[in-house]
Amino acid sequence: MANPFRKIFYTFTANPFKKWKPRGKIYSFRCSQCGDVFISSHNLDAPLCDKCIQKIKSLDSTVDNEKKCSECGKDGVIYGKDRCHSCYFSFKRNN
Repeated sequence: MANPFRKIFYTFTANPFKKWKPRGKIYSFRCSQCGDVFISSHNLDAPLCDKCIQKIKSLDSTVDNEKKCSECGKDGVIYGKDRCHSCYFSFKRNN
């Protein structure tokens, strides 16, 4: 008699993605910043790959302490902008 677990073990090790099929539409894009190709399940207007999105997010959270905010006059603005986080995102300040 053969081992009953052999068939189960074989189905997981032989090809685990054999029965897997994507659901919905899959779109192929080329990143508009670096040119890398990637796939997404969403139809994007401005395609950016994961690496470029992380770079943009890190730049938005970087503070340039040498400049002053154009609205409130505090030191420290968002990198590449002329306003601080509070003014840029319209946060209410308790002064």
